[in-house]
Amino acid sequence: MKKYLNQKFYDLNKIANQFTKEYINAKPFPHIVFDNFFDEKILNNILNDFPKNLDKTGRVIDHDAEQKLVNINNLQLSQNIIDFLNASNSEVFVNFLNKLSGIERYLIPDPYHWGGGTHELRDKGYLNIHADFNKHPKM
Repeated sequence: MKKYLNQKFYDLNKIANQFTKEYINAKPFPHIVFDNFFDEKILNNILNDFPKNLDKTGRVIDHDAEQKLVNINNLQLSQNIIDFLNASNSEVFVNFLNKLSGIERYLIPDPYHWGGGTHELRDKGYLNIHADFNKHPKM
């Protein structure tokens, strides 16, 4: 996981301990913003690898909660993107999120990236606060 992080965030356990109260007490809902959390060079490489044709190879989502393009085939993603998605679903990162958020039940990562994979917002696109589903369609 460290290879993806900005150096000042390498110690995820320390970061979670330091910012849990700030996360939990944030208004209007629990959240936190970490500027430059991930390594900028790696994110730029991922951005350069991002599929440029999701309007043809993906799916369009357009309703009250969101307007976006969604990748539906992880086989078309570069190894850089796949590795980053796997790191963000890793035990190390998911445990960090559990600790930071104060959620007592273990979060369950999604290896299928169902609803949380690669998306693109274009002009006039939006993503309002919402829940995608209550029961995972594959798990």
